[in-house]
Amino acid sequence: MNIYIDLYSNFINKIKNKTEIIESDIPTNISRNAYLDEQDNYLPVNEIEERCFQAVMGCLNRYNINYKIIDDTCDENYIYFVPIFDWDFFNSLNNFKIEKKFLDDIKNKKCKLLIDIPDDGYFKNITIQNLKKWCNDNNINEDCISIINMNLKSPDFKNNNFNIYATTIHSEDYILESCIPTEVCSFNNIEKLFLNYNRNIKRHKFYLGFRLYEYNLIDKGIFSFSNKHFDDALIHKPFDQYSFNFNKLYDFLLKLPYTIEGENVSQLADQMLVGMYVEQSHYPKTFLSLVSESDVDNESIYLSEKTFKPIVMGHPFILVGSKHSLKKLKEIGYKTFDKWWSEEYDNMELFEQRINAIVEILNDLNTKNFEELIIIREEMQEVIQHNFDLFRKRIKEVNFTELFKKILS
Repeated sequence: MNIYIDLYSNFINKIKNKTEIIESDIPTNISRNAYLDEQDNYLPVNEIEERCFQAVMGCLNRYNINYKIIDDTCDENYIYFVPIFDWDFFNSLNNFKIEKKFLDDIKNKKCKLLIDIPDDGYFKNITIQNLKKWCNDNNINEDCISIINMNLKSPDFKNNNFNIYATTIHSEDYILESCIPTEVCSFNNIEKLFLNYNRNIKRHKFYLGFRLYEYNLIDKGIFSFSNKHFDDALIHKPFDQYSFNFNKLYDFLLKLPYTIEGENVSQLADQMLVGMYVEQSHYPKTFLSLVSESDVDNESIYLSEKTFKPIVMGHPFILVGSKHSLKKLKEIGYKTFDKWWSEEYDNMELFEQRINAIVEILNDLNTKNFEELIIIREEMQEVIQHNFDLFRKRIKEVNFTELFKKILS
């Protein structure tokens, strides 16, 4: 099995030789910060080479695969592996160029194109339409294209012949190794009911924050909520739709932002690596994690590193995500907490319905004292340990060899 990668040598050589760069020379799958500085000037060539190399190697190492560098002597029946580092890649596919030799090999079914994108669940039906157009424009059969992405619903998309594989391994592997403990955290001194981070504010997070405020639950948690990126659309719907108390809404907005231990979350939002970091001190002090996922769209199920941080720490969790997020998590092999509270919220159609049900769960748990919560936590030990062990096993033993063999077959 031969897997070939491109380290963008043609593009880098043009920069090295100070050849004029035109838009079609720039690989569309690498992010701008791999070759441009903050003033949009090209970085030194050695730095571009290193950044491109590290990006591609990081992806390859995740899959534990052997590879060869793209050249003119690619073997029969090979995979051309293209890791993507630009989330907007599929929206600008018309700019995606493949050298003629490899394009011909794909057309002649000597080569299978494998695209891997850590896309935050943005691979949706419109993406399929963009891919179809690109294949038509380049006279390529759809079954020659395989895509690894992060929308767990994507393999069920209809009306296409692409080979689509969804995974959470990008999210699991995103957490810094130095932040992964060797054992689950202890729960001997619970101070708050829940831990809930809200950094980049979206409609569902806004709805959640306001609901927690209505139920007087914010003070029961270690809770962060930014005041950045607000606009009228966040307030307009669903608040007018459900006739909520606008006096309480006004009070809630006046109290923003909520910060943790003096850290202003709106400032943290600009730090690229914040999602990779786990603040371990927050977990022993709280009974459960209330996970505000990035997306609640019913066209996608996306489980980010936010879902896996409580698993890493050995924390019970309630998941504010898309419909059937818990179902997908169980299909991967993780266990959830339906023995201790209803997880019927996972089957509800609208994110408002799911959040309403979740807030009711928290309100019920709030009637218990910390001693009772510690007893419940001890009952959860088997589930907690199973999830912790499975996570560590998955990130250590990732091997996509069988997938690559399937793609070539």
